Amino acid sequence: MRNSSSLFAAMLFFALIGVASQSSAEPYVGASIGFGFGQKVTGAKGDENTNYPDPPTTDPTDAPLLKNSKISDLKLANTAIVSVKAGYFFSQIPFLGVESELSYLRPDFKRQDVTLSHPGFDPLIGMTSMTEDQLAVRTDLFVLAFNAIYRYQGLKDITPYVGGGPALFVWRIHGTGFSGIVPSLDMPGTPGRRIYETSLDFGFDLKAVVEYSLSKEWALGLEYRFQWSRVNFDNFRSISNASGNYQGHAVSL
Repeated sequence: MRNSSSLFAAMLFFALIGVASQSSAEPYVGASIGFGFGQKVTGAKGDENTNYPDPPTTDPTDAPLLKNSKISDLKLANTAIVSVKAGYFFSQIPFLGVESELSYLRPDFKRQDVTLSHPGFDPLIGMTSMTEDQLAVRTDLFVLAFNAIYRYQGLKDITPYVGGGPALFVWRIHGTGFSGIVPSLDMPGTPGRRIYETSLDFGFDLKAVVEYSLSKEWALGLEYRFQWSRVNFDNFRSISNASGNYQGHAVSL
């Protein structure tokens, strides 16, 4: 919806399924477990309420709302990742297939220093940025990917393949609303409404796999995956209307 290219790719994926349904195909199912790393959110922005947890004031020199404040890169925790998938290769073009895959991972927001930048900080603290000690937040992520798959069949027992396509990212975060810990300004922080947010965002999923045939019906694969999406949350402590770019890597078996 927000991403027309993702919507087009999804329509193309389902069109390919329709074509395949008119002929015989080679179906398969699979499952994997692996390790996700390099998870982070970059290019983040949001509206900072300098009067948190109370509403912002209308006086620009007395705790206003600083819209479009820039947020430093946010580190997310390394995580286990589990996935199940189903797909098939077309009988008439056996090197090409389609696949749907559901994954779950937990890239928790780690406790870390987060720097907020906005010219409106200057009248309040005498500088245009402020670094806060942000407490950890639990983060659950479900990813539903729709990939086109290309495989090379010229080797006897080893089959490399690559794939990619649009993906739906479902985020759930929850944790303490305590915020505003700024040691450099001797600010101890303030309690606020507990975070409990869900976000639905579009992105894409890319993968590269080397698969070894164990038998006619079973195979073992080593997979690398890269995922990217926009991420949006209505409220994250003193920040509202937060958005950024998520990216993560994973290696699975």
